[in-house]
Amino acid sequence: MAKIYSLLLILIFAFAVLVLIVLFFIPAPYGKFLRKGWGSTIPAKWAWMIMELPSPALMTYFFFSSFHKSLPQYIFIAFWLSHYIDRSFIYPFTQSGRDKPYPFIIVIMAFIFNCLNGFVNGYGSSIIHYTLYPGLLTGGLLQEPQSFYSGSLLINQLILDYVISEELIRSNT
Repeated sequence: MAKIYSLLLILIFAFAVLVLIVLFFIPAPYGKFLRKGWGSTIPAKWAWMIMELPSPALMTYFFFSSFHKSLPQYIFIAFWLSHYIDRSFIYPFTQSGRDKPYPFIIVIMAFIFNCLNGFVNGYGSSIIHYTLYPGLLTGGLLQEPQSFYSGSLLINQLILDYVISEELIRSNT
């Protein structure tokens, strides 16, 4: 499984570079760039939920299937799930345009990407890191400066997302 993890880690970064390059030439066909020729569509709210679902599902699966859990892992999964539960189950139903058409092929591609994302992050944070860096997961990670900086950035981003999204919702009603 560790070999699969390593290969998928390379694949997800290669996939990101490929998509970045492609999107310079072909606008993603949803939202204001929606156009014919991309196959059948589904409402955006359901598309968003379906394509984001694998990340929190796989992260949760690997967390609960891990025999070794520590305070840093509980903190990490709490941050991860707070972001992805909002992104997967709340945002799609509060955004404007939630009933607009969304190409199903994009949903499938994003679903595959989020399967990779959920696996790499879930398996990596719950299983691989315990094996490679057991000292970090027993409390040492919380003493590292990058934990403080990344945690501060995440909390600030969550607050800004909430304030900005609330403002947008109020201005659209």
